[in-house]
Amino acid sequence: MAEHDKQFGECEVNFYPAAKVNGRVCTCVQVVHPVPRRNFRFHLARVFMDDELQIPIRYEAYDWPQEPGGQPVLMEEYTYMNVKVNNGFADADFDPRNAAYKFGVK
Repeated sequence: MAEHDKQFGECEVNFYPAAKVNGRVCTCVQVVHPVPRRNFRFHLARVFMDDELQIPIRYEAYDWPQEPGGQPVLMEEYTYMNVKVNNGFADADFDPRNAAYKFGVK
């Protein structure tokens, strides 16, 4: 989404260190599109990057307020807790051609 939106400009990006999600220390990256445009899928989005794991663990996206001066409207949010990294997966585990997944088999 960032790749899509950056071609249009018109966004404010702020970083908030020491944010917390479920007790984990994060850096929050907040993106705001101040003016509604057809090109933009959201008014405000926040991504919380876990400082230790270096992965996103929370995402929030808001639509533009329904009335001038109103609060943005929550469209979607995701929080990932109890994340386990480095599970020993091989490249084949992410390959859609992996025969074990039986893609294309009816």
